Amino acid sequence: MRKLNSQFITTFVSEAGLNGQNGTYYGFVEMDRYYCMAVAEGYDGDGGRESAKLAVDAAMEAFVQKPGMSAKRIRACLKRAHRCLAEQSVRIRLKAGILVLVSDYTRFRYGVCGNVMLYAFRSAGIYHQSVTHTVYQNMSGQAAKEGTGPKEETGNVVHYLGGSGRTAVSGRLRLEDGDVLLAVTEGFWSRINKVEVLDAYESIQSVEEFLGDLQELYLRGSTEGIPCCCLAAVEVKKAYKENRALKKKIL
Repeated sequence: MRKLNSQFITTFVSEAGLNGQNGTYYGFVEMDRYYCMAVAEGYDGDGGRESAKLAVDAAMEAFVQKPGMSAKRIRACLKRAHRCLAEQSVRIRLKAGILVLVSDYTRFRYGVCGNVMLYAFRSAGIYHQSVTHTVYQNMSGQAAKEGTGPKEETGNVVHYLGGSGRTAVSGRLRLEDGDVLLAVTEGFWSRINKVEVLDAYESIQSVEEFLGDLQELYLRGSTEGIPCCCLAAVEVKKAYKENRALKKKIL
């Protein structure tokens, strides 16, 4: 019922970078009561795609088996991904960063381990931005959140899957019609600052055009050392409106 009475549009862009290897992976699932999306980036050799894919698949599988929006459920999904990488670490130690976003079509919350970042857009601005498990974040505090910290530390990850596995889960945030949620890997947010992202969002005609503009910003200028990246956006064309009077009556 919730899914039928709401409309979420999911779009993504993925770039392999100059070395031809794409260490990112993305997946999502829409269920009757819940929507779930996961974006991961591998930190091990050979591009890291194997670890990113394993992390996303494990987290999504855990969610589908027991869907829910509690902080405990999201942590359980992240822990499943962490255990999966540990179990598959035979030749080399698999490592990845991941962000898992869950929504009941009215609100959303997310869990993160690593340096995948989430921007939440409404009207003409960003009303929420996640933090990352990086030295950049720890050193800069508010400066990092505003995009003015030491950029050379964005890839220096403190907590990640396959390592400490420490996770952080956000509170519940209410959705409104027209909101856009954008998850991006470090290869993007370390190169493109918040002001440039907002400039691209102000002239948005569609989410596809928005991601296209961001992709152009990412690929502009120097062709040396361009890393891989993934951008996954969820456009909330219509959020589910709860019957609060009925809910209070039931309670």
